[in-house]
Amino acid sequence: MNSIMWRFLLAILCVIDFASNITVQPNFEVEKYSGKWYTVAVVMNLGGLTNPNSHPQTVEILEDGDLVVHIEMPEEDCKRLHFDLCMSGKPGRFRRISGKQDNPVTVIETDYASFAIIGVQTGSIRALHLYSRTSEASDAVKEKYLFVAKCINFPVNKLIYLTVQTDMCEPPSAFPDFGDTCKAEEAE
Repeated sequence: MNSIMWRFLLAILCVIDFASNITVQPNFEVEKYSGKWYTVAVVMNLGGLTNPNSHPQTVEILEDGDLVVHIEMPEEDCKRLHFDLCMSGKPGRFRRISGKQDNPVTVIETDYASFAIIGVQTGSIRALHLYSRTSEASDAVKEKYLFVAKCINFPVNKLIYLTVQTDMCEPPSAFPDFGDTCKAEEAE
């Protein structure tokens, strides 16, 4: 019954515009979203990935509900990336501000404990990510992800399951304090 219910609800997505009107995780609880995630799959409407590797991401919640995402890449001399996800009105909708671009990020569906399906738009490029709390998602979650991708018109023949890198930098590095991007945007 649950399978039929979520398929029905997700079928509604088939007629909704991706960036502005896509359904957000109902009653999104940002505090449950923090922690470690692995990107296990991605599909894009244009172009493709240049690096099929995925790296663990650590998501931290700030006091105001904004998120900071930290990524370490051991194979690149422990290069560290971070970016802020600024709350954007409705819970589950964020903005990733990169230079002059303001990219919408939407939590489409998550159970917080095992998976999250995330939509990102950068200019005309749309991407749908499948995140997992472990280095591999279950078959049921992969099926759900594929269904969502089809509903919102992604070319599923371009869907890529990533090689998850579980190595961490040694010793684990502390991440510096971030979260200024959202505050700077509010001040302008």
